[in-house]
Amino acid sequence: MSERSSEGAVSNFPTGGALRSVISFLEKFNPIVRWLFYIDGALVFLYMCMMFLDVLLRYFFNQPIPFTIDISSMLIVAFVFLGLGYVQLEKLHLHIDLITARLSPKAALALSTAMYTICVVVIGVIIWRGTLNSMEYYRLGIIGYSGLPHFPTTLIVPFGSVFLFIVFLKDLLRKIDEGRKLQFNAFKWLLILGIPILLMVFMSFWMKPILTELNLTLVGIVSIFILIIFIFLGMPVAFALISMAIVFMGHALGAGGGLMIAGKLMYIQVASYNWVVIPLFMLMAYFIVASELGTDAYLGAYKWIGHFRGGLGIATVAASTALAAVEGTGSAALVTLGPVAMPEMKKYKYNDGLSTGSVAAGATLGPMIPPSLGFIVYGIIVQESIGKLFIAGIIPGLILAASFVAVIFIGCRINPTLGPPGAKASWGERFKSLPVFGPILFVFLVIIGGIYAGVFSAMEGGGIGAFMALVIALSFRRLTWKKFKVAIRDATKFSSMIILVIAGGMLFGNSLGASGVSSKLIEVVRDFGVEPIVFVAIILFVYIIFGIICDAPIIVIITLPILGPMLKAMGIDLIWFGVLTTLFVGLGSISPPYAMNIFMLRSIACPDVPLSTMYRGILPFCISTLVVGILVLFYPALATWLPNLMR
Repeated sequence: MSERSSEGAVSNFPTGGALRSVISFLEKFNPIVRWLFYIDGALVFLYMCMMFLDVLLRYFFNQPIPFTIDISSMLIVAFVFLGLGYVQLEKLHLHIDLITARLSPKAALALSTAMYTICVVVIGVIIWRGTLNSMEYYRLGIIGYSGLPHFPTTLIVPFGSVFLFIVFLKDLLRKIDEGRKLQFNAFKWLLILGIPILLMVFMSFWMKPILTELNLTLVGIVSIFILIIFIFLGMPVAFALISMAIVFMGHALGAGGGLMIAGKLMYIQVASYNWVVIPLFMLMAYFIVASELGTDAYLGAYKWIGHFRGGLGIATVAASTALAAVEGTGSAALVTLGPVAMPEMKKYKYNDGLSTGSVAAGATLGPMIPPSLGFIVYGIIVQESIGKLFIAGIIPGLILAASFVAVIFIGCRINPTLGPPGAKASWGERFKSLPVFGPILFVFLVIIGGIYAGVFSAMEGGGIGAFMALVIALSFRRLTWKKFKVAIRDATKFSSMIILVIAGGMLFGNSLGASGVSSKLIEVVRDFGVEPIVFVAIILFVYIIFGIICDAPIIVIITLPILGPMLKAMGIDLIWFGVLTTLFVGLGSISPPYAMNIFMLRSIACPDVPLSTMYRGILPFCISTLVVGILVLFYPALATWLPNLMR
């Protein structure tokens, strides 16, 4: 047989017909995956109503809903695992494509196939250990804080993971089928499937007692290094974290300890009352987007300051600040203000760089000004008060907004062509616009005021805020059935995805802590005599670098479980560090060449504006953000004064 025909025969293995039959069979589960996700979304909405009612009953009648903590802990497991299959169906699991995006199609396919092979194995382990964990909970009759049994909830982990496994397996087989069509030869198949298999064999060997004499600190550093390699090779972040947590814990405590990560510890990590704050605040943000309050805020600010030079840019920053007070995410501000502000500034012949810069920079205010999703994630990971983090972000957030206004104002004074004046509104029009700010101010004062005064927790504030946002959207008659479904869908899938990533990060961080690696790293830092503020500055510099080349929030989620104990041991205020982290992650999101906010804005509102123009326009805002960050770094009271006044 000729070499060519031999390669062709090999390339047809496995046979296309068999592959397509299996893929077709697995696709029959897609409707079930979608229905599970719909149930997940309904649970999120019902939980929002329950949380709102619980706060009212407790505050006014001193009669809270029974079993709230247990119900919350159990429902969050459903929120996460019932939605994971749909998240993969939509290809939304967080990953970094820094390397894979630059590879040839064949190389990228080969690499992603290898990574998906590992993911399928990891999910299979979760199903196996999750089932054993359910059996143990049933046998021991374990109950929750309020006396409700945990067993029914533990079943959700393997049940939801089965459908995640099916979707991942289907995608893996599609990749193999695509490789067959691209005539992959035997050597390529050996690399694609053999390397992951050898890696998993090595991981199994790694968890044997024969290697326990190795220095754990060194092993921990190697594990972190391998984790970073996996992530930059395109492996979904959550599964990279979980797989390395299993392997490292297995090496430190034996195979049983490692596999416990995929079963008992996975359930305990996810079944936490603290997680419920994420879907609730996400739901609030999406209801606010549906109510179009951002558009109202922009048009209202425009009537007051649009007739000044740079007034439309300043109005954009003002509207971003107002939206930040009720949305908490930067992407929501981009989606809301980008399509509204960009055409207006183009109409009055604003410089494209200033226009795009003001919108993209304004979006960084979302994570800074409470209620902030960034602070929520940070608080959960480092186990700090989310309420205090919210309050800590107010002063730095307002200073950051003022710095953006200063950039626009000074730039337009130096070069008036950057932002010509817009049409001048009458005083009657201006006063008529004031009521549009009322709902935003009301929601902000209720949530932040309630948390600051100790009336309710940040978790309960999420339920209050989401319910109020729903009422506002309905009262404005802007919440159609379609928008309602989109809000529920987006909040649910984002929450499911991000909670799994954070849980994976915490499992990995906890595995390092349980084996003593974190304490060893603390000793190393102390032995070098590094001052706390220098250590913090180094971390922030690394975050900026990662923000420039990839997605900084992912790196923060990976590193915080490791850094948190180190920072606390060094006496560093974690509230202050949380504000700094959020500031510098925001800087990374607008720093070229990655500049996530720039790419999002370009795809949403201005595809005709060259990237080079957008990069030039954002640089002054990057500098102002850096200045504010340095200010907070050297004057911690800007972040700590208000939270220190809380009850």
